[in-house]
Amino acid sequence: MAFIAMDWDSGQIHTILDNRRTYKLLGFFNCYSYEERCKVEFLVMDMNAAYDSVVKKAFPKAQIVIDRSHIV
Repeated sequence: MAFIAMDWDSGQIHTILDNRRTYKLLGFFNCYSYEERCKVEFLVMDMNAAYDSVVKKAFPKAQIVIDRSHIV
């Protein structure tokens, strides 16, 4: 499974990672400074429990929004 990061407003894809394991995602996001990661306000994601832990560690001020296609 892949991980896709995109800009919600523009729809532009920023990156596609070939792996969505927690350590890979944290390694990718930790390349950005803590200050930059604190500027992230919202993250839209599916209900994968691993994403929840990554978001809380990498983006401490972001609100999590569940992708509406994953809500039943």
